[in-house]
Amino acid sequence: MEIQNFNSKDSRNLVDFLNETNHTTGTNKEISLTLFLQGLNMPSVTPEQDYFIARVNREIVGVLQMVNESPISRAVAIQTIPRSSIEKEVLRQLTKVALSYSKRNSLSVLHIQSPSTDQVAISSLNASGFTKVKTYLELEWAEDVLQNLLLPENYKVRSFILGKDDEVLTDLQNTAFSEHWGFCPNSVEEIRNRVQMERSQPEGILLIENESSIAGYNWTLLSENSGDKVGWIAMTGIHPNFRRNRLGRAVVLAGMHSLIKRGAKSIELEVDSENTPARELYQSLGFKSKSSNQWFEKHINL
Repeated sequence: MEIQNFNSKDSRNLVDFLNETNHTTGTNKEISLTLFLQGLNMPSVTPEQDYFIARVNREIVGVLQMVNESPISRAVAIQTIPRSSIEKEVLRQLTKVALSYSKRNSLSVLHIQSPSTDQVAISSLNASGFTKVKTYLELEWAEDVLQNLLLPENYKVRSFILGKDDEVLTDLQNTAFSEHWGFCPNSVEEIRNRVQMERSQPEGILLIENESSIAGYNWTLLSENSGDKVGWIAMTGIHPNFRRNRLGRAVVLAGMHSLIKRGAKSIELEVDSENTPARELYQSLGFKSKSSNQWFEKHINL
C-alpha cells in the first residue's frame, strides 16, 4: 500500500471514487467535480498538504482529508474507505497519517467520525486509543404537507445578500455556536466562499430580524442534480440575546418552505443526539431518524 499526497491530476478519479464508495453515483446526491474543487479551494485548505490517497497497485483504496482547525487546536480526519477485506488495514494506515499530521501541525486533539453501523471502523478506532465522545443523528423530512410558517410579532425573514450581509452572517454564526462542541470560528472570507459554492445560493440562506437586529439564520443547501432534488438544513443559529422566543422554529420552517419552493422533495439534517431542544424541534416538524454517526477523539502528545 502506498499513501501519497494529493495532486491536482487526481481530481477526476477522486470524485469518481467518492461517489462510488458513498453510493451516490447517478443519484441526486452525486458530488460534481465543480463542488469537489470548490471545497479544495477554501481559504483554510491546502490540498497538497491536507489530502492523502491510499493506493494498492495504483487503485485508490482510501482517501483521507485533514481539516486543520488551528484556532481551537483540533484536527478532523474525514476518511472515505470502501467496505472490503482490507478496510481495516487501510483505516489503520490512514489513521497513522492523521495522527502524524496532527502532531506535525501542533494540534492537540484529533476527531474522526464513523457511521454507527461500521463496526470494523469503530473497532479499529477503539484499538488505536480513540474514545467515543458524541453521536450525531441524521434526520430526514419527506412528508406530503409542510406546516405553515408563522412568524413572531415584529419579525420578518429575508434572504442573505452577498456583499452586504457577509460580516453580519459571520459574526452571527460565530456567536451562536461559540459554546457548541467542536465548532471552529469562521472568517468572513470562508463564509463568503461557502455562500458561493455549488448547492448553496444566497436565496437559500434565510435571516430572521426585527426592526433593529438580525436575530438568527437558517442556511439551506439544495442539490441541482437530475431527478428528485434533495435539500439540506446545513446550519441554524440564533443569537444568544434572542433565544427562547421560538425564533429557531420560525427560521427552520422558513428554510424548509424555501427548499420545497425550489423543488426539494426531501430535506435532511444532522443534530447532536444530546441537543434535546433541537432534536425535539425537528421531530415536531416531521423529521424522522434515518441513521447516526459516532465521533471519536484522541488527545495528541505534543
